[in-house]
Amino acid sequence: MKAAMLLDSMPFTSARANLSNVFDKLISNEKAAVAINRKNKEEVLVIKRETQKAMLAAYRLKADVYDEGDQSVTVSLNAMDIVENAESLEAAVQAVVDELKVYAADYMERLPLFVNAPNRRDHLPYIMRVILADDDTEIKGFIDINHAA
Repeated sequence: MKAAMLLDSMPFTSARANLSNVFDKLISNEKAAVAINRKNKEEVLVIKRETQKAMLAAYRLKADVYDEGDQSVTVSLNAMDIVENAESLEAAVQAVVDELKVYAADYMERLPLFVNAPNRRDHLPYIMRVILADDDTEIKGFIDINHAA
């Protein structure tokens, strides 16, 4: 049995006519996802927000922290090419979070460019975590701080 056959799939016209029913199945956790296809070629998945967040929970960012000689702190997210310096660890982490949000907005605005760029395509799960986050505290929660030597 093909894996795709295990996923509930419906034509776009049926999904449109039964959108309330599709939502009810997802919200009640009766279904994890519903595939909606158009002309049996193009397909999208509809997934409950909390289910998507759970699917991405394993994607964590690692931040290296450097205490600078001038009493400032630098935080580097090497995987995302984001580096911020501030007067304290808290301020540097907040600057990283702010830059992550800017990058996530840019990434989503120019999605075809970034998902096809070899050095950026692997950022998508992290970008999704950022855009699905309810607040800055949630974003900070998936950044692991490593004090570099």
